[in-house]
Amino acid sequence: MLKSAIARTTKYAEDQGKAFDLSDEELVILIRNSDEYAFKVLYERYLPKIRTMTYSFQGLGYDVEDLVQEATIGFFTAIN
Repeated sequence: MLKSAIARTTKYAEDQGKAFDLSDEELVILIRNSDEYAFKVLYERYLPKIRTMTYSFQGLGYDVEDLVQEATIGFFTAIN
């Protein structure tokens, strides 16, 4: 699967918009191989869901952006 993901990342290197066509699994493989753009794509794919979830904590006195940042750090840590 890594070879497939690397082959596909070579294609999207020419046109980074194609990274959005990669599956989550392929993006994770690329992230584990230090591909920062793949992380950005995966982050942007899930950011709306993360924000929606964190807004439910807003009434409890939490800062939504702090929660989003903490979730992102946890997300990145779990991938690596």
